[in-house]
Amino acid sequence: MKKANYLIIVLTLALLVTGCADKAVKDKDVSIKDGTNITSKETAQKNQGGEQGTNEGLPHQNDETTVPLRDFFLKDGTKAHYKGEGNEFAGFTIEVAQPYENYFIIYEDNGGVFLRKIFKVTDNQIYTLEESTVNYKDEFPSIEELDALTPVGIYLQKPFEKGATFDLWTIIKTDETVETPFRTFENAIVIEKKDKNSINRKYFVQGFGEVKREAIQTSEGNSFTVTSELESVDGH
Repeated sequence: MKKANYLIIVLTLALLVTGCADKAVKDKDVSIKDGTNITSKETAQKNQGGEQGTNEGLPHQNDETTVPLRDFFLKDGTKAHYKGEGNEFAGFTIEVAQPYENYFIIYEDNGGVFLRKIFKVTDNQIYTLEESTVNYKDEFPSIEELDALTPVGIYLQKPFEKGATFDLWTIIKTDETVETPFRTFENAIVIEKKDKNSINRKYFVQGFGEVKREAIQTSEGNSFTVTSELESVDGH
């Protein structure tokens, strides 16, 4: 029983922080596609889908010349709910804001923690600028405050090629079919982070962003899985 409780706590924490830069990244290089390399110490949306039930009709995600990274977020003002399995905090609700063209803010509430995640979008990367607990919908930072923030990691990066890496993540699939309570998605990009005792995966779909998270924890031959899957999107 103690072992099971320990695994639940560990997996809950893993799901909460998997969207931000890992602390371990502080000691690793963050690759920037503009030809420079910096360390994280230094840096520190539309739903255009086809018929209901699939994302058929969206351009193929691997056609990188036509896929802006802004398309990997839900549109400004959208609310969505994720069904959780594995522990009481795996389910959560998000609200997406796009206060400025290249900045997205995601508010995430799992009933225990209210998080604010801030992202900056460039041609080839989505940077994580912040992930922190806040009071409910604190006032948006100004554009000057956002411009002054130092990236703490990379949330998603082109090229979308199997085996490509960024931070501690590796792209393991670019054409995955993923079933969620909301619908079945085609051509999902799957990224994975592994260490000795855990595997974390995130599933991205153009027009929706993250549609699924998965955390698998192993200990002394036992494994425990926590998942969060898109269940509903306002207006759909």
